[in-house]
Amino acid sequence: MKIGTSVAYRVYDLQSQKKAILFNKYSEKYMFLEGLSAELFEYLLADRDDRLKQWLVLNEITEQDVEKFKKTLEQFGCFEDDTEIIHGQTSIERNEENNEKNFNPILKNFIEELHQNGLFYNFHIDLTYRCNEKCIHCYHPFHTYDFSKELNTSEVKELVDKMYEIGVFYVVLSGGEALLRKDIFEIIEYISDKGMLITLFTNGMLLSEEVVLKIKRYRIKTVSISLYSDIAEQHDKITTVKGSYSQTMKGIDLLKKYSIPFELKCVVLTENVSRVGDILSYFTDITNNRPCKIDFSLCGKLDGSCDVLQYMPQEETIRKVFYSDPERFIGKRELLQRSPEQAPCYAGKYGLYCNAEGDIYPCVSFRLFLCNYKELHYISKNETLKKWRKVKIKDFSECFKHSYCNYCTGQCAGENLIENGDFLNSNVSHCVQAKIIEEWFNEHSSYKEK
Repeated sequence: MKIGTSVAYRVYDLQSQKKAILFNKYSEKYMFLEGLSAELFEYLLADRDDRLKQWLVLNEITEQDVEKFKKTLEQFGCFEDDTEIIHGQTSIERNEENNEKNFNPILKNFIEELHQNGLFYNFHIDLTYRCNEKCIHCYHPFHTYDFSKELNTSEVKELVDKMYEIGVFYVVLSGGEALLRKDIFEIIEYISDKGMLITLFTNGMLLSEEVVLKIKRYRIKTVSISLYSDIAEQHDKITTVKGSYSQTMKGIDLLKKYSIPFELKCVVLTENVSRVGDILSYFTDITNNRPCKIDFSLCGKLDGSCDVLQYMPQEETIRKVFYSDPERFIGKRELLQRSPEQAPCYAGKYGLYCNAEGDIYPCVSFRLFLCNYKELHYISKNETLKKWRKVKIKDFSECFKHSYCNYCTGQCAGENLIENGDFLNSNVSHCVQAKIIEEWFNEHSSYKEK
């Protein structure tokens, strides 16, 4: 049985029982199988009729049961020819599943069970440091990189094999600009052939018709594009590349033309903060009302330089933006509940990150070195990772020592490390947002009851 590239899939042998996860990139629905259903799915994938018949007899499963199961898989889209699917024919659930406030609880529990079995659900790879934009706020210290040390094709494939061994289902590919690699589609195909799900980060400038048609062939969940304004001149000023806005928009138009799921994201800077409302409206029009990511958490460079923080908007400006749309930027009080005993984040718990040279870290922004990718199969025994996983929010120097800590949207060890040289020192610029949120709730106490 061959599964079409519209559906990503993986079968796991867990301590409790065999389980499988499937994801349809067009309907954006998940299917979870367990026990006999997961075993049957695995046997069908193997295309071994002799073994399947023995298994059916052993478990008293009829051919009619198998046909019903295949029909369920067909209805989910497992056998669809990817080139024939038109985006929008099936119900889309992205608005719920990709919103942290309504996160899929079954998926959440599945990811947690993988963790309990010593496995990782997701993995982020920077395939290259090279980029055709030089954004003013970028956390990459490009001048320090030796591009000759980047992993070659065979090494990336070796990394993918090791990722698969530790349970990875969902892969994020980025850079730099990942599409600058000549072997990018050889790498994407290698990952996709394993049934794994992919998100591709790109600035969109290289999304030609040829490139977009290739993207459509594989198990790519989302093409995630950075767009910094609804005004060309403003976007180009941030990327420092004249004409970048025009090129990115052409790429977006091609993604829409060929019904490829994509998302837009924007970092809020001094240059564009005055247009956040306009940018959100613009994004809504472009994406047909799909969610987009507006990020206020500007990160210093990975070499410890904090020069880019000069582009962080002033507190009063951020306050005006937050107050303008509290539902989006502030949310509900109960959604901010955090405990000092909680882990600061999920970095190194459910996923890992590998830089372009093959070094493994908890996440892209948290540069706590764990090992080289060749040692990835020993990651569960890694002492540095074990120590990090024991860290609680209460271990951070400033967390839960101020009233506004109860309104914090997240603690980031990566930001701590960059800004202070110590990931436990949490006196960082990100605290500004917590102070603003606390102030808003204090001024709108009746909102707490909603």
